[in-house]
Amino acid sequence: MQDKHYALYVNLTLSNEKLERMYAGSAKTVLAQCSDGRSIRFPVGILRPFVSHQGVAGEFQIVFTDEHKFVAINRV
Repeated sequence: MQDKHYALYVNLTLSNEKLERMYAGSAKTVLAQCSDGRSIRFPVGILRPFVSHQGVAGEFQIVFTDEHKFVAINRV
């Protein structure tokens, strides 16, 4: 049986300094508010493809299964 996929949308602005602290071990997850008002917590590592010298900024779609397993993250 195939899992259903769901998507939540978040706007993120994380400075490079904050990301460095997260990767250094002070935090392993990001807590963000979705565009619909819900909160989502996800591993900081999924943001790696989007990190620039300034950090991470933009709107992202986070896709997961109905069992809350990460599937994909896309910049919107």
